[in-house]
Amino acid sequence: MQGKYAEARALFEQQNEPTAVATAWHQLGMVHQEAGDYDTAEAAYRKSLEILTQTDNRAGQASGLTMLGNLYDDHLNRPEEAVTFYRQAAEIYVALGDLRYEGVARNNIADTL
Repeated sequence: MQGKYAEARALFEQQNEPTAVATAWHQLGMVHQEAGDYDTAEAAYRKSLEILTQTDNRAGQASGLTMLGNLYDDHLNRPEEAVTFYRQAAEIYVALGDLRYEGVARNNIADTL
């Protein structure tokens, strides 16, 4: 599975499709997280987040921050940092007017604390 995402990412990079590249990095992060390779998952999520920040994809940024929060809370035993990611995601959702996902982010904060 990892190879397919890496191939797709390379193709999207050649086509200069940053949003698709970010999505491939995000999906690689999920694959590594599921496999228990948390450091590699974190690196992939951060790479995705970097691209989404450069392209000002706010909804994607919030999603990536949520995934980092989940990784930090569920697997890295770093709840304070998880809360920071969740708060950043909630702030983005507020700016986007997305009440549903703002609520999800705030619930994640409450569950972590």
